[in-house]
Amino acid sequence: MVIMEVKINNEEYATHQIVLKEYISRTTKPILELGSGDSSTRQIHEWTENYILTVDDNEKWLNKYLDLKCDRHDFAMLGEYEDKNWGLVFVDLSTQELRKEAILKYKMQIIL
Repeated sequence: MVIMEVKINNEEYATHQIVLKEYISRTTKPILELGSGDSSTRQIHEWTENYILTVDDNEKWLNKYLDLKCDRHDFAMLGEYEDKNWGLVFVDLSTQELRKEAILKYKMQIIL
């Protein structure tokens, strides 16, 4: 059993954090965050030294986190990035349809 201490900023929206932190700790490969957010973007940046690409379909949300941009954390609009051999893909895009498309695209590529 893995027990971790994870600060949850907004309990209603941050229920994924414990699982996300665990899976981040299991990979040394790049991480793709599809959909920036108050309960994931800064946390992923804090929890890993791996390369992170945060992608969003909403430029306003993406711009909220540009202060994190550095050699290991890039940002791009949806459809304007190159795929890598991702170690983890976190899907939290703005609509259910975009989430479904992303899950179908990446579901067979990530095996932990």
